[in-house]
Amino acid sequence: MRILFRPISLLIILLTAIPTLTYSAPPDSVNSNGNGGLTFIQAVYDAGLRGAGCIDISPDAKFLYVASSVNSAVTVYERSDATGKLNFVQVIRDGDGGGADFLEGAEGIAVSPDGGSVYVTSWRDNSLTVFRRDSDTGKLSYVEDFVDGVGGIISLNGAKGVNVSPDSKHVYVASGGDSAVSVFGRNTTTGALIFLEAEGFVSGLDDTYSVAISPDGKFVFAANYGNDSITIFERNATTGNLSFIDNESSITDLDGAIHVTVSGDGKHLYVASISIDAVTVYSINQTTGVLTHVETEFNGIGGVEGLEGVDAVTVSHNGEYLYAAGDSDHAVVIFERNSSNGSLQYVDYVDWDDGATEMQSPYWITLDPDDEHVYVASWSYGAIEVFARNPSNGMLSIIEEQHSGDGLRGAVEVATSPQGCVYAAGYKSDAIVILDINEATGLLTYGNSRTVDDVPGLGGTVGVTASPDGNYVYVAGHDDNAILAFDPLANCSWLDHVATYEDDDPGIDGLGGARDIAISPDGFLLYVASDVDNALAIFDRNTTDGELEFNQAVFDGGGIDGLDGAYSVAVSPDGVNIYVASIYDDAVAIFRWTGGVLGFEGVVKDSDAGVDGLDGANSIVVSPDGNYVYVASRADDAIAMFWRNPSSGALTYLGMMKDGVDGVDGLNGARSIAINPDGSQVYVASQDDDALAVFNRNEDGSLEFVHAYVNNTEGVHGIDTADGVAVSSNGATVYVGSYGDDAIAAFARYRLNLPLVMR
Repeated sequence: MRILFRPISLLIILLTAIPTLTYSAPPDSVNSNGNGGLTFIQAVYDAGLRGAGCIDISPDAKFLYVASSVNSAVTVYERSDATGKLNFVQVIRDGDGGGADFLEGAEGIAVSPDGGSVYVTSWRDNSLTVFRRDSDTGKLSYVEDFVDGVGGIISLNGAKGVNVSPDSKHVYVASGGDSAVSVFGRNTTTGALIFLEAEGFVSGLDDTYSVAISPDGKFVFAANYGNDSITIFERNATTGNLSFIDNESSITDLDGAIHVTVSGDGKHLYVASISIDAVTVYSINQTTGVLTHVETEFNGIGGVEGLEGVDAVTVSHNGEYLYAAGDSDHAVVIFERNSSNGSLQYVDYVDWDDGATEMQSPYWITLDPDDEHVYVASWSYGAIEVFARNPSNGMLSIIEEQHSGDGLRGAVEVATSPQGCVYAAGYKSDAIVILDINEATGLLTYGNSRTVDDVPGLGGTVGVTASPDGNYVYVAGHDDNAILAFDPLANCSWLDHVATYEDDDPGIDGLGGARDIAISPDGFLLYVASDVDNALAIFDRNTTDGELEFNQAVFDGGGIDGLDGAYSVAVSPDGVNIYVASIYDDAVAIFRWTGGVLGFEGVVKDSDAGVDGLDGANSIVVSPDGNYVYVASRADDAIAMFWRNPSSGALTYLGMMKDGVDGVDGLNGARSIAINPDGSQVYVASQDDDALAVFNRNEDGSLEFVHAYVNNTEGVHGIDTADGVAVSSNGATVYVGSYGDDAIAAFARYRLNLPLVMR
């Protein structure tokens, strides 16, 4: 391809017809229904729920805690006592800092009855981690951990179930690898533990999965998957030590015993046996602890359904119902319980068909203290299902599904499509995420993610854009020097991988540090700004199948300037001009595409010819009418504004909006910029202010500051280190990617059907 060069003197012409911009002071108050302000409506977090396992609720019922083995994480939710719904509070991941470095394969979780501590077992790290719990915020802080083979402890290999005695004085851990129950003494003031003893295989323990304690604290029961049995111990309430009583294995109904629980009245014990899809009932001699078999409920017998792969059981606090998780049936089974003899009467089950669409492989069931709501951990989909419970018949109705939002770690760029999908690049997750927009409310429903583990090339995912027709999505893998094409499903639930294009592929160049992507309005060309190669790469795009063919790349130097640290690229609405913001050149490079030929038109640099506000230029956008260009610059904490000559594409500097000047706020570390489809507002995500700054836009291109929405103020959350911003295609909602919160936040926008005002 032929590249044309034109002198910069032809580009920046200060026209007397272009007015000097003046700025209005911010309004005294923000009224989201009248002056262009926004209303915060939601934040979708990467909550670390992949492999969601055990759940526990604080004694005050205000907070819910989840251990997740795939994400190796502990997640905290605030719980509404009125509705049962959950709000994300915190996630602590293995090795993320704060001292919690032994959470790989987090499996079991228990809140102490006094509410002061949370204990987490990890079967891969063979460990028990201790957290102190803030009763006001629900947040956890690391205290200490105990690891198998360290400090004389040899009984935590494959640590799984954990429970705290009713008096909060002792902690008991079931370890499958060591076939043991470990006993720890607990400091009731600090929650710290001291190892006391371990009961091993000699007591009949074998591949021990679960441990339960009678409500009076007299007995401890362990479920042994390895030898299909229940081991019974007497507990010394003073020392916490255990004494072996019996190993119940007299019947065949315990094949694959994986979970055990005791009714609140202490009279009966219930066992989930995964190998035979059964729930077995025992009566407990409350003097001796000895068990007597009452009955067994089998899947497929007597009308019972939903128990295939049963792996958890729990009894309502009032003792009237039992709930069982059928892992393979993706169901929760409801039994009515006879409080006299403990026997069960099958009622029904709930599954996907009942609206619990995220409940694949349910792993754990917990009820709130009032028995009004039931919480189910979905292992495969990484979700918490929230059900309302009918007290008259025990039936469940789905009211909320809290999904992990997996792939949103280090959320940077966001993009939207005409089909109502939101796409987010998760830099720390090496992932691209798809979410569905509710057209009426703007709320997001998590769809799915593709990661570098299953789609090579997504390493360091940063940039994402949808084609003009929304039929294809393109992603920049910065660390893998790649561009990837995906075909999204119509319901925004999945991304089919189409192709990957890497810098070292034959005939492809200019993708070193691929950072940002833009597509021409007609959809036939795709442009990539690459900050390692200091380049603009161009691909021809097949609008039918979404595939790309390398066209050419241009690099900084050799007659082309302004591409050092090429960071963001935008195309004019007429498709003629391509603008590249470059973070190291503090510049905007201007190109022209006509007749299949790319021409370099010149460069606008910070401090040249009075230009200001381009120091650290890292995001650029062209107004929908094509008349103005806006650049967000993180080092200048500013928006630089330019008039665009519609004939030549040349830029004329108009002025800047700078953080802290004339009442402007929320631009500290300005990172990403977007304009709504009607051109009336400009939005900037600013990483150092943890903010979304909103500006009204006048017909002359000038901006008026409206408001800065700051993380953890005015009810706003999920925008710590705000890094990306996009507007839905209908202009109703603004979405912000949060690198620090690992989240996507949504803001509803009030739209006035009024003309722009000339100032």
